[in-house]
Amino acid sequence: MHFWLWFGFGSGLVATLSAKSVGGFLGILAAAFVALIWNKRTRRGAIAATCIAAAIVLLVPQIRTPVVRDLSFQDWSGKVRLVMWDEATTMLKDHPIFGAGLGAYPDVIKPYHHATWMEIFQYPHDILLNLWSETGILGVVAFAWILILWGKRGGGLALPVIAAIVVHGLVDVPYFKNDLAVLFWILVAVTTIQTHETIALKRAS
Repeated sequence: MHFWLWFGFGSGLVATLSAKSVGGFLGILAAAFVALIWNKRTRRGAIAATCIAAAIVLLVPQIRTPVVRDLSFQDWSGKVRLVMWDEATTMLKDHPIFGAGLGAYPDVIKPYHHATWMEIFQYPHDILLNLWSETGILGVVAFAWILILWGKRGGGLALPVIAAIVVHGLVDVPYFKNDLAVLFWILVAVTTIQTHETIALKRAS
């Protein structure tokens, strides 16, 4: 069991690095940090490792420069996202309750799209703007409630996954693509069932 867990984690990490997905990599780091913090045996080590990593980033220019560039959205991908978010925010000011509607963002955003040097994407690549645009303000509230309920019932297994989804979702689309939506609910089911089974076994013993 542990072999497959580590194999899955390693494969995901390699795939993320190969895709050069900064958001995905930060999501993995967030998941690992939450998982290690949640476990009392690894909490101090995780905090120490985080402090050391932060110090290295701050003190080593060869590392600090690309990190600052990516986190401040100075690269091409970052600039595109800033434009998308600005346009989506402007559109949502005119459609605050219902958003654009399911699958309607590419059409509704057209009057607000002035950056003709870039294409119109299917979603605005931010978890809040994605949800708001697709499902309206009620959809945002419902999804937040789902994450809170999942975190409570899934415990230590769910929280790292939620952290990865939210952090990655700050700059991407972690739900509305068909395969990711299915994966989301599979993760909800697996982590919740596993947590309940673990609790039941502890009570039985």
